[in-house]
Amino acid sequence: MQGIRNSGSTKAADNRTPEENELIELRKRDRQLEMEVDVSEQAAPVFARKQA
Repeated sequence: MQGIRNSGSTKAADNRTPEENELIELRKRDRQLEMEVDVSEQAAPVFARKQA
């Protein structure tokens, strides 16, 4: 409830601490990197076959 009073907003995003915002961004970045690794792992055998 204190967050609502401080920001004047009932939106969760407006009442997050800087640490909470950073954690959310880091989790998004982690998911993005995990997807990139998955794609790379799937693509590696295809490229290896093309060069062989």
